[in-house]
Amino acid sequence: MGEAVAPRAPSTWPMWVLGLVIMIDQVDQNIVRGVVPQLKEAFGINDAQIGLLLSAFVVVNGLVTVPAGYLADRWNRTRTIGHTVVGWSAITMLTAAAAHLRPGGTFAAALMDLTGEPVGGDYVPPGPDMRDVDGCVYSSQPVGLRSVEGGAAISVDRVRTVIDPRGERTSTANEIRLELLSPDVLEEEVVAAGLVLAGRRTVPATEDHVGSVVVLATAS
Repeated sequence: MGEAVAPRAPSTWPMWVLGLVIMIDQVDQNIVRGVVPQLKEAFGINDAQIGLLLSAFVVVNGLVTVPAGYLADRWNRTRTIGHTVVGWSAITMLTAAAAHLRPGGTFAAALMDLTGEPVGGDYVPPGPDMRDVDGCVYSSQPVGLRSVEGGAAISVDRVRTVIDPRGERTSTANEIRLELLSPDVLEEEVVAAGLVLAGRRTVPATEDHVGSVVVLATAS
């Protein structure tokens, strides 16, 4: 009989990614507690109002958790987490921009202009990303680029390969989905964050890069 092969250990990167998301979430949740004296002095608020501010996250989190769990069970857990992180990050960025821009200051965000670009039409995959860790070679090779969800997202197809120290190769298919953000949606979020729209600018495409649309906004 041949020598028994030990089962391959499960990947640990999802644990590290989720751990990082949870750590950032907890820092964001608790950072207010460290600046309570400064908040009371800057806004002239009392202890009761500080208590309401500190409780706001807990209340909102409790209200969102139940439908979020329902959605994750019936849709896609990783996609739900990804959408939440991207949306929260965009809102946080825009809120910070609104808070820190001086009156008349300008906020600018460039979005890749895919108008008329056939996604995946003439796609030439780049070389693989490779890394050697303790004798194991990890490789990630892009193999395809396609439009999905009716054009609302772009899917990057990859083949991930692991070669262990004994030379055994294991390959798995992997998909990375990038949600598209249109200038119209970004402008809606900009207005919701308290900024004033200041028009758009177009950067034309060249032989080296695709064109982009720049959304501009100012602090009132």
